Amino acid sequence: MILILLCLSLTQLSYITTTWAQEINSSNQLVDNQFKDKQTSIQSNMAKRMADENAVYENLYLSYVHSHDLTPLYQNHERKSSALDFQSNPEYDFEHTSLLEVKNIKNNHSSPKWEFELLVAFRSLSNLRIKSPLQQRRTLEKSIAVRRLIKLAHDFIKYSNQAYKLVDLERAQVLLDSAIELLIQARYTLIKPKKMAVLYLRRGVVAVEQKQFLLAAMNFREALLLSPGVRLKKGFDSPATIEVFEQTLKQLQNLKPYELIKLAERREWKEERQISLIIIKLKNSFFASVWQTSKSKKLSVESSFAKNMLVREELTLNKSESLNEGMKRLATKIWAILPFKLQKKSVNSSVPWQIMSGWGLSTLLKSPVSTVAFPGMVFEVDVQAFRQLQLKWGGSFSNSIQDSARDLRESFGMANAYFGPFWSRVKTHWWISLGFMIEWTYLGSTKITRSVGCKFFDSEASVPLEICNPNRDVRVIPSSWRLGPRLQMSLGLQLVRPLSIALQLNTSGSVYEQNKHPFAWPVGGSILIGYSFNSK
Repeated sequence: MILILLCLSLTQLSYITTTWAQEINSSNQLVDNQFKDKQTSIQSNMAKRMADENAVYENLYLSYVHSHDLTPLYQNHERKSSALDFQSNPEYDFEHTSLLEVKNIKNNHSSPKWEFELLVAFRSLSNLRIKSPLQQRRTLEKSIAVRRLIKLAHDFIKYSNQAYKLVDLERAQVLLDSAIELLIQARYTLIKPKKMAVLYLRRGVVAVEQKQFLLAAMNFREALLLSPGVRLKKGFDSPATIEVFEQTLKQLQNLKPYELIKLAERREWKEERQISLIIIKLKNSFFASVWQTSKSKKLSVESSFAKNMLVREELTLNKSESLNEGMKRLATKIWAILPFKLQKKSVNSSVPWQIMSGWGLSTLLKSPVSTVAFPGMVFEVDVQAFRQLQLKWGGSFSNSIQDSARDLRESFGMANAYFGPFWSRVKTHWWISLGFMIEWTYLGSTKITRSVGCKFFDSEASVPLEICNPNRDVRVIPSSWRLGPRLQMSLGLQLVRPLSIALQLNTSGSVYEQNKHPFAWPVGGSILIGYSFNSK
C-alpha cells in the first residue's frame, strides 16, 4: 500500500515539478517584460554617463549580500554519509553545537576565492561604496534581535526533536515550521546556510513519514538550493525518503540555468533599504542580480518582483581568462548598470553664515566700587571659513546698574566690538566652539564716591559742604577706550534646521588703553538665538 502511494505521489510529483519550469518561464516572461523598459532606461543613463566626462555623480552604496555556488548540485558521486548523520557530520548537529557561533568569526565562514577577487575589483571602481558578505554576516551575528530569534528557534528545534522521538509527527512538523520561520526572519540563510538546509531536510523527512510526498519534495528542493552539496545515503535514510529526494534533485538538475538561478534567489538575501547584489555561480558562469526593494506596499507579487529587480547580468569565464581578469570584467559590467545619480548642484553656492542676537550680562573683576552688573544686548555674525573654522564679528552694548553699596553716583555705558577666528566641534544637534579674538571696548564717563553724605543726595541738590563736598568726596572718571584680547566659548543646540540657541561665556583683557580707567577685566555670559543662512 505504501509503495502504491509512493508511486502515485512520485507520478504527481513528476507532474508538479515539470510545471515548475512552465511556471518559472511564464513568470520570467512577465518579469522580463515588466523591467525591460527599466533596463533600457538604465542602459541609456549609462550611455549618457559615459558620454558626459565632466558630470559628477553621488557615491552609490551597494550591499553585496551573498555569494552562492550551485555547482555542487550536479555532483552525483556516491556519498559516504548522509547529511542527517550527525555523527559523521558534527557541524550539522543542533543538539551539541550552537546555531550561532560568534567566536572566530573570520574562521567560521570560508569565502570563495572569486568573491575576494570580485571585492578587490569593486573597490577599484569610482563612486562605489560596497559592503561585503562578511560584513553582512558580522552585522547579523552581533544583532541582539537576531540572537533572540535564533535562541527561540533553537528551543523549537529541541522540542521538535523530542516530539519526533515520541513519534508525534504532527507536533514535530509544527515546531519545525515555527523554527524555520523564525530563522528566515533572522536571515539565518546568510549566516549558516548548511544548517538551514538540514532543517529543510528534516522537515522533508517528517513529511515523507506522514505520506506528504509533495510537501517533502518542496522542502528537499529548498535544502538543495540552500546547500547544493547536501545528500542522503542509502542504508541510513529510508527508501521512500531517498526516492523523493533523488527525484527532486534530478528535476533541479534538468532546469535551465536561468530557471535554476531564479529559484535559488531568496527574499531574505535582499537588503530592504539598500541596493543589494547577489552573485550565484553555476559551473563556469556567474549570474549577478541587482535588487532594490520597492517602497510601494500595494504592488502585486509579480509587479513587486519586477520592480524590485533592477538588472541581471551573466558572465562566463573564457578558457584563456584568469579568475582575476574575469572578476574585473564582471565588476565592470555590474558597475556599468548601477543607477548612479548626478550630484545635486547647490541652488545657492554662497558660504554658510549665521546671525545671532540675544541678551547678555557681565561684570568687572577689577572695580573701585562694589560689584557692578552690566545687562545689555549682544549681536554676532558667523561666517564659515573652513570645515571646523569660523570667522566671527560681534558687538554688545550694556549699561551699568546701581551697585549694592551705592558707590556709583552715575551709571555709565560699555560697548564692545570684536573679531576673530573660532574653532567649532559640530555634532548632529549640538556644537561647541572656542575662539580667541581681538576686542575694542568703550567705557563711558562716570562718578564714584565713598562719602556717605554724598550717596544720599542728588549731585545737583544744595548740600552743605560739610556733608558732601563734590571737589573732595566725588571722583570723576572720564570716558576711555581700550584694545585687547578676548576669549570666548559657546555651547549651542539646534532647535530646527535654521534656528538654534547658544550659551556663551567670555572674558577679555587690555593691551592698550587711551586713558587709565579703574574698571577692568570684564567677565560675562549671554543667551543667543541664531538663524543660519545657506546651511548644508
